[in-house]
Amino acid sequence: LAKMADEAPKRRRRGLLKMYYGTEQHTSSNGDPLDINSASFQEAQYLGKLKASSNLQSLIKREDDLDREIKGLDSDIQTLVYENYNKFISATDTIRTMRQQVDSMDATMAQLAQTMQATQSLSASIDKTLQPRRERITQLAGGHLMLKKLQFLFELPARLRQCLDMKMYEQAVRYYAKAKNVLWSYREMESFQGIYSECSEIAQELEAALMAKVEDPKLSQRELTETMNLLLRLTDNGEALADKVLERARTQWQADLGHVVEVYKTYEPPKEESKQETEQGPAEVEAVSAEAVEGTGEDQEPKPDEAATQNAETEQAEQTEQTEQTEAARSSPTPSPTPMSQPAKPSPPAEVHHRLLAFAKVVARRLLHNLAEWIICFQDSFLGGEESTTEADPESAPSSPTKRAEARKQQQRACKQKLIAFCQQVVQEELLEHITQLLNDEVQQGTPLTILNRFLDQTIKAISKLHRLVPAAELDKHCADMAVTFVKLVSRNKAKALLTQIETVLAVTTRDDSSGLEQASLQSLCKTLLAAIVTELDDLASVCTTTYAQTHAFFATQLPQRTVRVSIVRQYLYAVQTQLSSVLPRCHDGVVEASVATDKPAQTLVTKPSVLTLMKHAGIAFELGEHLVAPLYEQVARLFPLRQGKHDTSTLDDLTIKEQAANYRHLGQQCLTTAARTAGTQLSELALQHLRNTQWWTATTDPKQVSSEFQVLFTKLEDIQTLASVYWPNGRPKGQLSSFARKVQTDVVSSVLKLFTDTIQVFTTVNNTLDSFSAAVLLPLLKALAEGVRGLRLTTSALQQLQVNLTGLHQAVGNFVYDDTTENHVNTLLAQAMTNAIQRCLDGAQGLLTPEEVQDVVQ
Repeated sequence: LAKMADEAPKRRRRGLLKMYYGTEQHTSSNGDPLDINSASFQEAQYLGKLKASSNLQSLIKREDDLDREIKGLDSDIQTLVYENYNKFISATDTIRTMRQQVDSMDATMAQLAQTMQATQSLSASIDKTLQPRRERITQLAGGHLMLKKLQFLFELPARLRQCLDMKMYEQAVRYYAKAKNVLWSYREMESFQGIYSECSEIAQELEAALMAKVEDPKLSQRELTETMNLLLRLTDNGEALADKVLERARTQWQADLGHVVEVYKTYEPPKEESKQETEQGPAEVEAVSAEAVEGTGEDQEPKPDEAATQNAETEQAEQTEQTEQTEAARSSPTPSPTPMSQPAKPSPPAEVHHRLLAFAKVVARRLLHNLAEWIICFQDSFLGGEESTTEADPESAPSSPTKRAEARKQQQRACKQKLIAFCQQVVQEELLEHITQLLNDEVQQGTPLTILNRFLDQTIKAISKLHRLVPAAELDKHCADMAVTFVKLVSRNKAKALLTQIETVLAVTTRDDSSGLEQASLQSLCKTLLAAIVTELDDLASVCTTTYAQTHAFFATQLPQRTVRVSIVRQYLYAVQTQLSSVLPRCHDGVVEASVATDKPAQTLVTKPSVLTLMKHAGIAFELGEHLVAPLYEQVARLFPLRQGKHDTSTLDDLTIKEQAANYRHLGQQCLTTAARTAGTQLSELALQHLRNTQWWTATTDPKQVSSEFQVLFTKLEDIQTLASVYWPNGRPKGQLSSFARKVQTDVVSSVLKLFTDTIQVFTTVNNTLDSFSAAVLLPLLKALAEGVRGLRLTTSALQQLQVNLTGLHQAVGNFVYDDTTENHVNTLLAQAMTNAIQRCLDGAQGLLTPEEVQDVVQ
């Protein structure tokens, strides 16, 4: 506390110093008076609060803390003063030096002001003295300039004549263009009339000389451009000159196009290329290839400037290709080298030789290159922009600059339309039409699609460069349309090729053996059909990776949906269905013809190939519906995905898969039903033929064995059973059926009641199961026997023979019955046949053999 009392005078002195130096900080009313670090600190309040709230020990501790803080602050201040002492001394010296320099500068500035004032007064005096002479000099300079102009005008006819005689046409045009407006303005003055008329005559001669130069066929394009620019400065008839340039361009176009066509027709691939590379080296091989493609002849050699341009473009193209190949190689994953060998350098891709690629190369390097030079020549001459070099004739030119500018624009628009029409005619109507015809021919000849894509890519890329010169001609749009036409042509050709492959693959179904009924054979055939269309689709998908595919919406919308899914895939599936279903009416016709026209029906009605073919077609239909449709559309979705819209790819394809699979299942069901009915009908015909034979049902001898006709029937039934066992290898027949003798009705009333109570559906739709197929074959046969007996009058021996035959048939069909329902129907129909036979015999049931006797005869 004593120390704090001693600090009070010191604080007062510090406050006075702050007031003197202006650094006093006014006490803020918002500060805390009890905060020792605040500017509003009040020591009296602080001490009072400290005494009131602390005991003696706390006061002593607080005093010690304050003492340590004060000593620390004093030490910091002392250190700060020591560190900045040299800076203070240096700043003092600097201020002293500046004050001395400023004092000496004031005298210098005063002296400079006096000098500037004297100079200004001297300059004003000189200007006043020379003012009259300056005006005179200006007048004399204007007169001198006018005399020079007049001298130039008076000398102009002689200069023009001299330039015309020396064929310095550019200098003559420059002279005449410089003076013709002045001559036109003063043509009425007597002193200028002669000059004007003489210059006009020379200008006409100059124009005639330039026109004659334009007609020279040996004139290069650069010289033609220069000559046209000179003519445009002489005359305002720019449209006529534009027609001449386009006529020259068309003449060269026709010659170049003829040469290109000749290269295509006479192209021969290079022979012994590897030997040439070994003996001649890469540079000479390139020269030989270029000579083979471009052709030789003096009339085909480009002029020096054209050759230099072509060489520069060729080198640039080769450098670009090398750069692209290098970037592609860097971006592709590099395989790790083997430990025993160094990493091999990637070999350059082998060059493909084809007449289409040679045609594309000549089109790009000669035909389109020359056309581009003509377009540039035309644009430089007639479409030079707002400030064109064309200077209209003052006699026909509009008077105001605005009208002259409008006339200039109108002429440029007319020339631009001529250029657009020319480009559309030569490129669209001639070149693209010819390329389309070539593509059509190559597609029909089976040229690989990779070659066609490469040719089309190179050609369209070359034409796109031409399009950048004349965007209004829309050459890129015409190229895209040509590409779409080409892809549609390829799609139609592939669809036709697939139809041929379908006929080739399905030709195995016409064989007379059962090799095509095995499950492995059906699966192999299904894989063959799937691989055939996937190969074609994979080949067609390569067009989506080409450059020209990025220029038309067709490749993103119509190609995946309409062209691939509808025109190719769906038509392919329909063609397979049509090929498989074509056997249905043909088989029925064959059965009818055999039943009416043949003399030996027993040998020809059971046509094993027709039933076999039907079963093959049924098996193929079921197999394709199960293992072709869905995998095929999976490949289609991978190669040609649809744009995500209202319906995505999977939804649309799933609907189509369900529809097509149902169609194939229905077709297989039809084929199986027809096969079963055909087999049943053939067996029924055999049985009825036996019943119509009067020799047996009028017989009087006891039966010794099963009739030979029924034995043939058993053989045919066994053949059909063999086919079924091959088609359904896992079937387990009943083998031995229950006896049908207990169902035989001996009295008439019971048989009539039984006829109406036992209803059997003989002709049903056959499912893809063995029991369904066997029932469809057996029930028509047994029904035919039951109904055929009704029209007979049997002897006792015939009744016994029929009993033996039916018992043998009952045992034979045991290997062709697979379920209880079919067994019940078979027994019922055999019982009906036996019941009908009993009713058609005079002795009735009394003439029947005992079961033991029947078994002895059958065995």
